[in-house]
Amino acid sequence: MNTLNSNELDSCELTATYKSASTWTLDFDLNAVHDWYVKWDTLYVQHKESDLDFEEYEPTFSAFEGQSLKNPDSLYLNDEEVNA
Repeated sequence: MNTLNSNELDSCELTATYKSASTWTLDFDLNAVHDWYVKWDTLYVQHKESDLDFEEYEPTFSAFEGQSLKNPDSLYLNDEEVNA
């Protein structure tokens, strides 16, 4: 456990980082489409250059669903990494 002596610092900043990922299982090759991008956890695909609209695909597994924030992947105290 990390402890701080209150006499050592007047103030500090603790940053906890978490890794999460979304996954899309697609029935087409994303390398073969004209254009694509991800925004707000939605995949937008323009299959052909002649397509006016992008099709939207929700992730098979979303980073937002079931996200566990119980233990951070890393901790930084005043921009220096500390052991969790």
